[in-house]
Amino acid sequence: MELLKKLSEEDPDIARAKQALEEMAADPRAKEIYELRLKAILDRNSDLYEAEMKGEMKGKLEGKLEAARNGLKKGFLVEDIAEITGLSLETVQKLKAEIAN
Repeated sequence: MELLKKLSEEDPDIARAKQALEEMAADPRAKEIYELRLKAILDRNSDLYEAEMKGEMKGKLEGKLEAARNGLKKGFLVEDIAEITGLSLETVQKLKAEIAN
């Protein structure tokens, strides 16, 4: 707290921010609004991160599927493709059946 006091004495902007923070902390309604806004921001960031991770996983899966399709078209063994891509044997067999049709 001493650092904040020293900085607020040196910088009028920090002093105003400190005063606003103190006023907000003293007002229960303002504090509630602040906490709700903070929660909304954190929830939004969490949702964005989750969406990004889902998109990344979907992209990786699409890449593996495309590699498997290409391997099947070149005549590679289903077992080898499953091992290389990390896809299940069943998945690669389904892709092979789709390509045959």
